[in-house]
Amino acid sequence: MTGFKPRGVCPFGVPSGIPVWLDVSMKRFEYVHPAGGNEFTSVKLSPDELEKATDSIGWCDVCKGWEEPVEGIIRIPDLSYLVSLFEDHEDRKC
Repeated sequence: MTGFKPRGVCPFGVPSGIPVWLDVSMKRFEYVHPAGGNEFTSVKLSPDELEKATDSIGWCDVCKGWEEPVEGIIRIPDLSYLVSLFEDHEDRKC
């Protein structure tokens, strides 16, 4: 589809008609290293430079759960799915 091999898919020079989206999680880094066409090549860019260098549609949020901790806030993971594992096993003792 893109013409690039796996592990080398590059956001530059993508054939027309293939949309390029940038994940907002990259904005937390000073620099990112997108692939440069093969698995051994990359380029060092700031997220702003990456946005300018690509013909991207915009920023999206695909990588859920990447947010860095905020001081004073403790994030507790949702473990509610575990309840269903034990609901039908009241006779079992732990």
